[in-house]
Order: sequence, then structure tokens, then C-alpha cells
Amino acid sequence: MTRRFLSGPAIAVLALLAALAAPLVWDSRAFAADGDVYETISPSQLIKLIENRGDQAKTSGDDTVVWTTKDGILFAIQISEKEDSLIVLYYDSDLKADDVKINKWNKDKAFSKAYLDKEGDAFLELDLDLEGGVTEDNMLSFFKLCEASAKGFEKEMK
Repeated sequence: MTRRFLSGPAIAVLALLAALAAPLVWDSRAFAADGDVYETISPSQLIKLIENRGDQAKTSGDDTVVWTTKDGILFAIQISEKEDSLIVLYYDSDLKADDVKINKWNKDKAFSKAYLDKEGDAFLELDLDLEGGVTEDNMLSFFKLCEASAKGFEKEMK
């Protein structure tokens, strides 16, 4: 004998309730208290966001790269082709990094990766995926993380 816990009408009611509640659960915009939610971002939107926090930003040549400085630190922010992710790069020609320092950084730190290019110059990279939506506040927090990471990177690589 098979037991049925829910009858046809009860299943239909539960399905309807689930369908009505799904946008509240799965749509990140439902949880954004302040600011916009970004699933994509254009160079002009990124520049406006950076300038709204009191910093300068600009593009040069390639419109998919936004340049900005914070506390004397220069960042290049590469916007993906689909405008759904950001790659923040930090580089300082005065850094004297080697494989040991880079490997230690990558072992000890989360949220960033360091590497040496062909010329032996040290770079720090942080990525932000916008898929599913990122609030303006979270994006600004990410930029603060980039700044803190760059300062720590400078200290450890000199």
C-alpha cells in the first residue's frame, strides 16, 4: 500500500506558493537595501561609481580599462568583454619580489593572487564576478579590499 501525504490540490497550492516566493529568495535585488545592484557594468558606470566615492577615474586608449588611484596607489580595472566581471590589477615598478615572496603571498592570502610577469615584475590581481548581482555597497567594499591588499602587497614585496 502506498501512502500519499499530499493530495493533488495541496501540491498545486504548494507549487503556487513556491513560485510566488522564488523571486524573493533568488533575486539578489530583493535584498539590496541601498544602492544599485550590478550584474554588468560599463566603463562609464564604473567611473561614476568611483567618482561618487570621491576618487578620480578615467579610461585611456582601451575603453575596457579604467584607471584610478587611491592613497597614491594606481589601479587598472579591466572590465570583461561581457561587462559581467572586473579584474583589478596593481603594479609598482619599485617592488623587488621573487618567487619565494610571491608563493608565500599566494599561500597566506585569500581573495587575491600575485604573480611575476616575463620581466620579473610583480603584479597583484583581484577578481569580482558580477553574475547574480552585486550591490553598490559590496562593490565599494571590494574596492576597499583591493586597496588594503595592495598596501599589504607593497609591504611584503619590498
